[in-house]
Amino acid sequence: MDDSPYDFYEGYSICKLPVIYTVALTNPEAAAFAPCTLAIYKKKDEDKIILEFPSVYNWISSAIIKDSDGVDVLLKAQEQFESILAEVVE
Repeated sequence: MDDSPYDFYEGYSICKLPVIYTVALTNPEAAAFAPCTLAIYKKKDEDKIILEFPSVYNWISSAIIKDSDGVDVLLKAQEQFESILAEVVE
């Protein structure tokens, strides 16, 4: 018997190495906060599928990233993540 509250739950890595590399040049500890996983799941007895990921804004503030190159690459990654999700749900 399956006791899981989910019909399915999947995680997909969506980070690209240049994002982590650029940030790690000045904040190597920031990799611990990397928003690299997209979660997709559906709870049993619900009629919706959830897609979610942590935003890079949390990463920037939690890791105290102030380097402009690192911030710029993260903001670009946020745009790419949002674009991927918008494309998936259309």
